[in-house]
Amino acid sequence: MGKLIEGRWDCKYCGKKGIRGLAKYCPGCGHPQDKDVKFYMPDEIEYLDEETAKNYGKGADWVCGYCNSYNRYDANYCINCGGPKEEMEGDYFSVQKPEHTPEDKIEDNVPDSNPSEPPVPKKKSKFGIFGAALAAILVIIAGVMLLSPKNMDATLKDKSWQRNIAIEDYITVQESDWDVPDGGRIYDQKEEIHHYDQVLDHYETVEEERTRTVQDGYDTYTNYVDNGDGTFSEETVQTPRYITETYYETVEKPVYKDVPIYATKYYYEIERWQETRNVTTEGKDDAPYWGELNLTGQEREGNKTENYNLTFTTKKKEYTESVPLKMWQSLQIGDNAEITVQAGIVRKINGEEVE
Repeated sequence: MGKLIEGRWDCKYCGKKGIRGLAKYCPGCGHPQDKDVKFYMPDEIEYLDEETAKNYGKGADWVCGYCNSYNRYDANYCINCGGPKEEMEGDYFSVQKPEHTPEDKIEDNVPDSNPSEPPVPKKKSKFGIFGAALAAILVIIAGVMLLSPKNMDATLKDKSWQRNIAIEDYITVQESDWDVPDGGRIYDQKEEIHHYDQVLDHYETVEEERTRTVQDGYDTYTNYVDNGDGTFSEETVQTPRYITETYYETVEKPVYKDVPIYATKYYYEIERWQETRNVTTEGKDDAPYWGELNLTGQEREGNKTENYNLTFTTKKKEYTESVPLKMWQSLQIGDNAEITVQAGIVRKINGEEVE
């Protein structure tokens, strides 16, 4: 056991503070220590002399079951009311449940339990932090301004339209694959690379960087353990200190090579519907129409597409946007309109969404 230090306690009845731990009665009001007492370390450490220390630190005080007063561990009767120890309510730790038990430690200069060394924070200049924050704010403002929708007065400058009909024909085409579909007629086949497998080729000796945690001495600190009798035991404790070091290890590293895997690839002819031509009509008038198909042989009508464009002018810029037919038909060249532009794209015309 280390050196003993006399603790302190406060009287809850008269408010006197810093009463010496060995005093069983409050010098201010005379009230005895009761079950609510809590010992704590003094601001200035004073060690008990050797003679006094022989009688303390051997066991926690016990609480009288009749008057709730504290008594020395070796007292058989309560010093306040004479109640027998056999009728005790418990000792300092079991009854009081103070903040510090014999296992708890009041530590001074306790090192970090993490074995790795804590990183040293880099000092940052106030100007650098301010500059970075200002730059971030400016970027955010610019992004918001760019993405925010803006309403503009505009004039319709131009209209245009285009319609297209794809014409398909059932014709013979040439294809290749690892399997032949139904209806395919093989005209050639070859052994070709289907894929690559990775195969172990050899081992090579390399130096690889590793890290490990190693002990780098000890850190020494002081514990103060509450003995439960008005005293604290001072203990000097050493804990190992660790650092992370880098080392190199020679290892045999496998080296792989790509090995081609061959399979039979088939070249064949087969009949497919293919887009062979388009019938396109376009103009700037207000009467869009579909072109004449004039189908021949096995031809058939394929997909139909149509596009209607409006070009607006503002004080600063022109905007061309593809719009639905109904919206396109509702506007004439020279009409004034309010357009909503977001990220360079016309989103609304006269409050109506451009789909």
